[in-house]
Amino acid sequence: MNILLIVLLINLIDAQLNLYLDSVSVEQLFELKEHRLYFINGNQIRQSAFESSLLVSANIHFVEFTWNNERLDIDTSKLYYDYNTSSSNEQALLRPVLNIVENGIVPRKTSTFSIFFPCLTTNRVNCSVLFRLYNSTTNHTSMIIPLKFMKYCRDETMNHSLLSQFYNSNQIIDYLLMKESRHREFASITITTIFAYSLIIAFVVFLIVF
Repeated sequence: MNILLIVLLINLIDAQLNLYLDSVSVEQLFELKEHRLYFINGNQIRQSAFESSLLVSANIHFVEFTWNNERLDIDTSKLYYDYNTSSSNEQALLRPVLNIVENGIVPRKTSTFSIFFPCLTTNRVNCSVLFRLYNSTTNHTSMIIPLKFMKYCRDETMNHSLLSQFYNSNQIIDYLLMKESRHREFASITITTIFAYSLIIAFVVFLIVF
């Protein structure tokens, strides 16, 4: 990450950018009470926060971030964003889903957004959300904010009210059908594997006995 570029861009818009995990999210992820984890604090970049992946346990389905772009002057140019997501293994974890639009303006007032991890099967998967921030008058200058995660997935039934925060009705159906399909595939593979091992064991026993 080019820290100089980040500082330059933020200074051009004369604003104070903040991005962090609040105390609730920190306690959820790290079991630490009354702490915040800042990625950007008043334009100050905490580079170490970006260097390693956040570990997200199997019982945590989404992570909530807090951010704002506190412009000193209401007429100051706005800070725009877009983002994309990725998963290292979409057979186990689909790409993360956010509850904000893919293109928008970093809010002036303190707001939150959540990142949902749509697991399909039991596994451990690397995934990421890459934000691009840019100014309307200097859109040739942009910065990338990489949020990296290591998600521990578990095959379990998902709460419909949780899914509705990130998907519309059709998307929920598609996700559940995909999840069920992966569950059946995994069950089939497991049964086949057990059967194969049973045959091998039976054959070995036969050789020993006879």
